[in-house]
Amino acid sequence: MAILYGTQSNGETLPVLVDQFGNLLAKGIEGPPGPEGPPGVGELPPGAFDGAYLGWENGELVWFGTPIPPVVIKSFRPVIYTGNGGTQSIDCGFSPDLVWIKSRQSGSHALYDTLRGFDKRLYSNGTQPEYTYSPPAVAQTADGFELLTADNDHNANTVPYVAWCFNAGDTTVTNNDGSIPSQVRSNGTFSVVKYTGTAANASFGHGLNGPAEMVIIKQLDGSGFWVVGHKSLGFTADNYARLNGTQANSSGGGDAWQSTAPTSSVVSIGPSNQLNVKDSTNIAYCWAKTPGETDFNEYRGGGRQTIQTGFRPSFVMIKSKEDGNWFMFDNARGAGEVLYANLADSGQDTGAVEFLDNGFQLLFALPGVNESDVSYIYAAFANTEDAAFAQRQLRRQARQEKRQQNETPLR
Repeated sequence: MAILYGTQSNGETLPVLVDQFGNLLAKGIEGPPGPEGPPGVGELPPGAFDGAYLGWENGELVWFGTPIPPVVIKSFRPVIYTGNGGTQSIDCGFSPDLVWIKSRQSGSHALYDTLRGFDKRLYSNGTQPEYTYSPPAVAQTADGFELLTADNDHNANTVPYVAWCFNAGDTTVTNNDGSIPSQVRSNGTFSVVKYTGTAANASFGHGLNGPAEMVIIKQLDGSGFWVVGHKSLGFTADNYARLNGTQANSSGGGDAWQSTAPTSSVVSIGPSNQLNVKDSTNIAYCWAKTPGETDFNEYRGGGRQTIQTGFRPSFVMIKSKEDGNWFMFDNARGAGEVLYANLADSGQDTGAVEFLDNGFQLLFALPGVNESDVSYIYAAFANTEDAAFAQRQLRRQARQEKRQQNETPLR
């Protein structure tokens, strides 16, 4: 670490503490006299340097005073753990609002969320209604979740597991943006939504900062299949996939979306018997595209290729637009190991996927992921551990934009 001094635009001297990479650690600090004046310039005006940073340019450490919002990615993190046959706490770095657990050996998926309560389970590889544990098997904590029993699908002794943890913010509210009210918990990128069906054309508010680009819906009190809407499938009447199955764009569920793509405030639903049964309660998991954090798109299979997401993914889920399984990869298990959202199968090491700084690489023509002339949809999420990388990317971009402007060097 080092104390450096620079001159502000108003002529005052600013002593700052930086690390070995030039990152700002503190401002307005006490320190030895510097070339620009004595230490202890006093308090800076509130917000004067919020989000600003130091960086190298042309061999000099320079001050970039344009505010840059801090990058704090708290929407997603995958974690791995080994069951102990008793109780244990799992740390994911935040209080998760959706925890999706899968044994890396054979075993059904288990999904828990804040709106339904962590005593209530759903199965992505089945159509069964919500199951209530009494006593609960899983509990939400301030920095993760707690396993309370030796359930085989959560915490069997010596069995390896993965949990995909999603954060939807701190508050649940009633949302009246749609024609039917919904209960919504959202951080702008990801939301958990609960609503009651009407069996007629309707819409519900999703609480995101932009249009929902992927929506996963399950009826809680019935055995309907999971409905997945995705930007690259299109939100026409029957353009959806089944999370618990292998089918391509499905039919037979009625008009799912009213042939209307989600807006920045609502998801439209038709009189579908899978996601809009009258007086039936439904849960919806909704995601918006957030640069540096989430990406939902498609690609054409064939040979070694890189899929650009704009960030380093820590999780990618891939599904063929034709019949095929839902392939799930993450960097907690190692990007090559696959599990399937629609199957209880154990993990398999494919060696077919690598995560890169700007996307993911498909290394060969793995069936179901990268076959020649087959189209695939995907969902990609970044990890909280990628926040530093995302900040560096923003800094590089800001430096490029500032190269033609006069900045005050720190001497």
